[in-house]
Amino acid sequence: MKRISTIIVAAACAGAMLVSCGKQGLTFRTITTEKTFEVAEGRSESLNITIDVDLPDQAKSAPETAAAVTDVIMEALFGNSFTGTDPEEAIDQWIEGLAAEYRETNAKLIEDLTKSGDEGPFASLSWENMKTGKVTSTFGDICTYTVSTYAFTGGAHGMSSEMNLNFDTKTGELIEQEDILSETNYDEISALLAKHLNDGHGDDSKVEIYVDKIAPNGNFSIGTEGITFTFNQYEIAPYSFGIIDITIPADEIKPYLKADIYEK
Repeated sequence: MKRISTIIVAAACAGAMLVSCGKQGLTFRTITTEKTFEVAEGRSESLNITIDVDLPDQAKSAPETAAAVTDVIMEALFGNSFTGTDPEEAIDQWIEGLAAEYRETNAKLIEDLTKSGDEGPFASLSWENMKTGKVTSTFGDICTYTVSTYAFTGGAHGMSSEMNLNFDTKTGELIEQEDILSETNYDEISALLAKHLNDGHGDDSKVEIYVDKIAPNGNFSIGTEGITFTFNQYEIAPYSFGIIDITIPADEIKPYLKADIYEK
């Protein structure tokens, strides 16, 4: 899947095993797992689940900050039923629940195929779910964490999505769009998003959008170069354009910020 990125923002701070983020040294550890579940006994089709996430290390970070950040990340990755519990146990529970749903969803079809003697295999029954959560940039006391998901559930193609979470590493609080931008300036910001839509692309690769205007959508990251808004598949353009990142340079976004984060 083609990924459109107008400007690369900030330096990635994600690394192997332990990652420090922000001046306060919020430290992350990595949890990875991969499991495969047959759709039914004796069938070759299966569900493959891959998890690769960084979560705050309680032993190496301020406990309250680490707990707050962990809850937000776990909710973004797996839903609010999995917050406030041991992450490893929560991930295992989520995986088992997804596997049960996969088998239940396809049980009737498997029964019909068995009766008909049609052994397959059938590509539409081999599902995939991948979740990644990584620290993608740091800027002063701001840490950007990106949740990436890919899922194939038997349709024409899989779906990818990204969600950016921006944390104040001093407090663990999530920085929302309304914390930095005023709604009264959204029209001006929309104009800037349109202006920078095709930055870094030639005439042959211009993005064809199907919305009247590109509104700030709350899915953003903060970096040294500026503020980047992420638009997922089908959000503003056809599937073929993939996930689209648009960066408004710091000097252009500064007049519309509630607080000048670029003076810190």
